[in-house]
Amino acid sequence: MTRTRIALVVAAVLLAVGLFSSLILRKEPAGDPLDFLPADTQFLIDLREPVTFYEDFRQSRLGERLAAIRWDELLRRWGRSEDEAADFQEEADKIEAFLAGPVFREVFGRQALLALLPAASGEGVNNRPLESLVFISRPRHRTEALALLTPLLTHETRQEKEIYHGRELRTYFFEEGVALSVSVGKGLFLASFSANTLRRCLDLAENEPAAGPDRLLDNSSYLALRKRAHGKDRLFVYGDPRDLPILISRVAGWEETKGLKQDSGNDAPLRASAFFCETVPDRLECSSILGTAPGTTMPEVPLPRTDDALALAPASSLYHFWTNLLDLPRLLEEMGKVQPLRNILDQGENGLVRKTGLSIPEFCALFDSRISLTVTGIRGNGMFPLPRFNGRLAVRDQERLDRAFDALFAEKELRSREFAWGRIQTLILAGGLLQPSWTFRDGYLHFADSPDQLVRGLAAPDAPLNESPLFRQTDVGLLEPNNMITYVSCPAFLDGFRQIVVWGATVLAMMDPERGDRVNALVKLVIVPFLDGMKMFAAGSSRLLARPSEWGAESALIFAVPTDEEKK
Repeated sequence: MTRTRIALVVAAVLLAVGLFSSLILRKEPAGDPLDFLPADTQFLIDLREPVTFYEDFRQSRLGERLAAIRWDELLRRWGRSEDEAADFQEEADKIEAFLAGPVFREVFGRQALLALLPAASGEGVNNRPLESLVFISRPRHRTEALALLTPLLTHETRQEKEIYHGRELRTYFFEEGVALSVSVGKGLFLASFSANTLRRCLDLAENEPAAGPDRLLDNSSYLALRKRAHGKDRLFVYGDPRDLPILISRVAGWEETKGLKQDSGNDAPLRASAFFCETVPDRLECSSILGTAPGTTMPEVPLPRTDDALALAPASSLYHFWTNLLDLPRLLEEMGKVQPLRNILDQGENGLVRKTGLSIPEFCALFDSRISLTVTGIRGNGMFPLPRFNGRLAVRDQERLDRAFDALFAEKELRSREFAWGRIQTLILAGGLLQPSWTFRDGYLHFADSPDQLVRGLAAPDAPLNESPLFRQTDVGLLEPNNMITYVSCPAFLDGFRQIVVWGATVLAMMDPERGDRVNALVKLVIVPFLDGMKMFAAGSSRLLARPSEWGAESALIFAVPTDEEKK
């Protein structure tokens, strides 16, 4: 039996037992799933009304495009046998049918949580992350579903039963060492790949000292983050970044002497973090919070400020990005810690020093932390698509950087155009097919894909982006002081991106037919449908605000008006 089939059997038994037990106990008052989770829970996903969530997605443009993907054809194009491809497609179809079926609707009708508990202590305890996972659902309790259980409970699977805190705890044993433990009580269904994990959860719910004194409901950091959602938390994700190194070591199977010790994250300033989102009538709103421990602060970053480049972006822009968090020296330092990149940097630095007299750190120190990029369209010239863009990068020493550029491109074909503020420099590449251009003005290095595009980008447009109706619809505070903002006009941007991806796959197929055929299959069968499905959104925006005690991000995606064909 393959692992995929085992997973399907496990899922079927898990859901069937949960539904059967919850129906039997449906008159029992519903408990709180958080009663079963410890205060130091490492990771939590909490989803309300999962069935509605899935059905809304399945009926959306993106859900329909993804559901139509033929994975068997992709696998065949990637060199798998007919039998392997057919088996994979069959399993995918079974999963989709299950998600659309009545058992899933009953068991996942109201709420579902997936939590990763901290590693248990004690002799002989297996601390594999898989066995520290616990699943808790709040079923819908419809008696009509009883008739559906018979075919799901006929699997010949060895099982053990025990009574723990007055509740039946069943463990099912499958091939390849896979076990599944389930328990039902207080209107909730609990499941884990470890009976010990379920016992820990039941101890907590019964306030047993062996489980520890605190539950997640007693965790002030968790409660504060949950309150910050203001009820817009249909999906709520919670975790503690201090646990990430420990989790990595557990997943990788490292010993403490080879990897990360249990207390490796105790001195880290980061603490409980959360992501939450909610769908409102015309948009999807999401927020993220990365917090610090009391008495600690985030790494020092520039103060939030407004993006003055927004006034120079035309209303028809496909994409706009701005941040004042660019730290080239630190980025360079981190890249240098990776040996292959270190070798490339060393080679590049030799040429830079020879031409300009500046080392790479000295060259990077000429730039400030503010940068913006605006994509206004995709230009096709019969061969390949090129993005039309304008960018601005703040500089600390304009004269020195100008001299460095002159030295760098002294042996290249350059053209200059003089203006009142200075000159536009254009680098001629590929026989004039590519003409990247730049100029210095008002403390910025302005750059673009062509000299004409650069000139247009320096002038305020008749209709700026920040006054367009679509921008205002999706605005999450982009005009306020921030540390990073992003805006995208989804359909136009996705069409342009698709052109670039398809062209890249075509070029690869010409250079390497075998590899190119695989990439073309991936693009045609998966990437293009995904990009087309994302057109269900008209526009999106996000912003990042860095404070001493936390970093917070907000984003919104505006749903596009369905076409007449999609309404049918």
